[in-house]
Amino acid sequence: MRRLLAILLVGATFVLVISVRGDAASDVTGNWAGATKVRCGSRLSAQERFNAFQNISFKLKQDGAKITGTYSCAFGTQPCLGLNESGTVVGGSYDGNNLLLNVDMGNGSTCRFKGSLSADKGQGSYHCKGSGAAEQGTWRIHPAAKSTIPQEPLISPALRPSQSPQ
Repeated sequence: MRRLLAILLVGATFVLVISVRGDAASDVTGNWAGATKVRCGSRLSAQERFNAFQNISFKLKQDGAKITGTYSCAFGTQPCLGLNESGTVVGGSYDGNNLLLNVDMGNGSTCRFKGSLSADKGQGSYHCKGSGAAEQGTWRIHPAAKSTIPQEPLISPALRPSQSPQ
């Protein structure tokens, strides 16, 4: 009887340790950076934005399944849609794998990012609308040391548009 009790106690402790570690590992609080790519063939996007890249970052805070935070966008191969360079994450959620971020740009424009997220990377699709424009595409992010987007685009120099002197 004592042996059975000891085995059950060890088993329960093992399950408790695994569940505590699992919860800590699924916390996405922190800074994330990456890029978006506008999907081609979409009736929602202007023709000149097809395959456009933008650099993005999120500063996320997780409270249970609820996600809040901030969003930043910077020039990649084209400016951000509607020149919206920042927003607030509202109504976000994360279940340990599936991520949903609703971003309010503050001017009536919104973006919705859906996909998967792990400790070292995330990817999925997005849809933005408002200010007379709309587009959809894909996104990829990774953990970042800072909450700001990089000064240099995350795209190959060969894909960057040439800039004329002012």
